[in-house]
Amino acid sequence: MILLIGLLLSATPSGAVAQISGSCPSGNQSALHRVHSFLAEPAWAGERQDLGISVGADRARVLSDAQDPEVCQSLSEKFPDPDEQNRSFYKAGSYYFVIYEWEAQPDGTTNIGGAGFIVLGENLEALRFYVK
Repeated sequence: MILLIGLLLSATPSGAVAQISGSCPSGNQSALHRVHSFLAEPAWAGERQDLGISVGADRARVLSDAQDPEVCQSLSEKFPDPDEQNRSFYKAGSYYFVIYEWEAQPDGTTNIGGAGFIVLGENLEALRFYVK
């Protein structure tokens, strides 16, 4: 039995378990608010119409490794964030959202990078990128 467990562990790439278990960053209120705004605010009505999005903001949820391991892994590979602090993944209906946040400087005085979000279709194809 111990030999069998050892063989199974040695046959699995050492990073595979870590990649799958930690590929979805945790969500935050700011990012969720941006998804809700896109899905509900009149200012975004034209963009929603262009993309054919009619799902309500109440259907938005953060993706998690527990519920969405394959999607989390795929999005982490397609949209890397070396620090795993500046992006999060959400789903609403059949649409996915990759939300990028501002990155704080080590001294805390200035933000760098850019805030934006990517809207993806049900097959994880990027439909649009918005900077806001």
